Amino acid sequence: MSWVKPLVRKDDKNVYIVSNPEILEIVKNTAAKKDGLISTPEFKFLSQGLPEKGIAFVYLNGRTLETILEIIKANTPGCSVDLSVFAKLLPPSDLFVVISKENDGIMHVANSPMDIPQFKFMPAAIVQVGTLLPSLNKSRENARRISCMSILKSIGLSMKMYAMDHDDKFPAGNNAAGFNELIKDEYLADPSFFVCPASKTVKCTGKELNEANSSFIYLGGFAEGDGADIPLAFDKLDNHPMINILYLDGHVAAIKNTFNTCEALIAFLAESNNYKPEILKKLQAKAKEVDKELGYK
Repeated sequence: MSWVKPLVRKDDKNVYIVSNPEILEIVKNTAAKKDGLISTPEFKFLSQGLPEKGIAFVYLNGRTLETILEIIKANTPGCSVDLSVFAKLLPPSDLFVVISKENDGIMHVANSPMDIPQFKFMPAAIVQVGTLLPSLNKSRENARRISCMSILKSIGLSMKMYAMDHDDKFPAGNNAAGFNELIKDEYLADPSFFVCPASKTVKCTGKELNEANSSFIYLGGFAEGDGADIPLAFDKLDNHPMINILYLDGHVAAIKNTFNTCEALIAFLAESNNYKPEILKKLQAKAKEVDKELGYK
């Protein structure tokens, strides 16, 4: 078909394999910062925290496959195959993927505002894995925890975008008050987003997030330079057997949840992280405020 013209191109440093020669120029111009793509809010959101170098870069959204299928139908008269079924393969939201070659294999890193269960091709894989596990409940909890980590990752991306526009400072208020700053300025505009699938939290139906409609704790008032290992946001303490933590540098990790209070969590993290004295004091004060607000004892 004339609209697909695969080619291989090589310059002094790179080999490019692309579906169309026009795409190569777009990619090279973007890499050289010769156009405005890299400065758009969409690109800043999806590229935050991802590697700048890789062997492949993939951008998908819910319209991508639909457009391709329309082109195929237009260029293949008499095609009797129902192509609409393939439209369910792609997620309904944007997805940006960077693939790189590491010493121990291929690394695939992606950012998206969706949570993992939204991928249309995931349920079959989840069921298949679930049959190998001794407990279906454990499988479901793992899926919920992964989805929760994805939500926290999206919150972290929104926080980073907020900080870019506010002198590298994150929202000042704790918990829902801080999240509402993201909602108000449309960095993460959906108040119903702040719900862990493992919790009993009821999604917000209004325009402003209430504490009862949030599954997450947020420690406000920190800034980009305060330290990569600061716990910026994390699960409320009754969400999971494992607690997911969003750190200031944007990564999300899980630890065993043995904590009754935020102060206990901060004390545990302080044992393995070399916080500056003033940062630790601020974390302890913030944790005490949150414990009082949420009734943790």
